[in-house]
Amino acid sequence: MKSQAIRITFCLVLAATFMVSGAWALSAGRMQIQVPFSFYAVNQLLPAGNYWISPYNNGRALKIQRHDGPEYAIVLSLPTNVAPSADGNYLLFYRYGSDNFLRTIHSSEIAIQGSLWKSTREKELAATFAKANPGDKRMAGPVKVTLQIKGD
Repeated sequence: MKSQAIRITFCLVLAATFMVSGAWALSAGRMQIQVPFSFYAVNQLLPAGNYWISPYNNGRALKIQRHDGPEYAIVLSLPTNVAPSADGNYLLFYRYGSDNFLRTIHSSEIAIQGSLWKSTREKELAATFAKANPGDKRMAGPVKVTLQIKGD
């Protein structure tokens, strides 16, 4: 009986922690970035343009919304307490040929730091590049492209 009470208390404390951190991430605002190339946010292809990045669904996901068009993507993420980085706030893209994939979002302002999972298309391209360049790791992997984020 005592162990059941401890488990219930632990679950309630854990649930309260997630609700508070999600609300904090939601109130922290949104970020704006200009992406000069089309890119994939997981499986969604988005054109070049100005984008807002904001917490979605109480901070459990991110919405990437084109400022001057109807295009958007929603990607899963966990809210975190992110310390300011020497690199600042940024998006990291992996480029295979002419295809760009959003891989990492780092922002202390909207409390997000994490990598997005690879889409099926990115996995296929990574395998193709590795197979075409088996002896040269520089050519077998993606080109990393970093874009700095500015506040709202």
